[in-house]
Amino acid sequence: MTLGAGIINGFKKSLSFTDRSARPEYWWWQLFVAIALFFPVTWMLAALAVMITSQPAWQNGRWKIAPLTDHEFLAALILTIAVAVILLLPSVAVQIRRLRDANFSGYWTFLMLAGGVGHLALFVLSIFPTRAPEETS
Repeated sequence: MTLGAGIINGFKKSLSFTDRSARPEYWWWQLFVAIALFFPVTWMLAALAVMITSQPAWQNGRWKIAPLTDHEFLAALILTIAVAVILLLPSVAVQIRRLRDANFSGYWTFLMLAGGVGHLALFVLSIFPTRAPEETS
């Protein structure tokens, strides 16, 4: 599987929680999400750093922090939130499918709500190889 195929599958199957995602599809999707969020987050943090380190000045009846920085920060924040919202459902679906492929319950995805420890646990569970579902009789 290639990066493009992983991205296409991630969006195509964004409402499919019962299929399985092999490790390559999952990791290509994670790489895409990291790249997609890197630029808006970097832009937002750079604008925030300029806002924090610049000297405020009183102009036209309001505090002016830096030229266009407050607008740049707001634009970067809106872009970051938009990208994150667009990628949220496909990311959760890929995570659930990956857990199912490793023969874990998709409910383990709720570990994301536990913060850093939960994300670390999901990372470990995502590394497990593909396992066939156990047959119950």
